[in-house]
Amino acid sequence: MPDQKQRGTAEHEWHEELCALAAGGLLEGAELVHFRAHMKGCSECLSDYQELSSLVTQELPQAQGSVRQKLA
Repeated sequence: MPDQKQRGTAEHEWHEELCALAAGGLLEGAELVHFRAHMKGCSECLSDYQELSSLVTQELPQAQGSVRQKLA
C-alpha cells in the first residue's frame, strides 16, 4: 500500500509542475492535452490552475506596472 501512495504523490507532484507550466503558457503538445484531461477529473489541479493563471495574467502585470512607476 505505501508504494501505491508514493506513486500517487509523485504523479500528482508531476501534475503540479504541469499546472505551473500551463498557467505560464509554457506547456504544449501532448503534455498540455494530458494536463487538460487530468484537470477534468482533479478539482485540486483545476483550482490551482485557475489561481495561477489569474496570478500570471492579472496580478503580476499590475505589480510590474506599479514597480515601474516607483522606479521612474
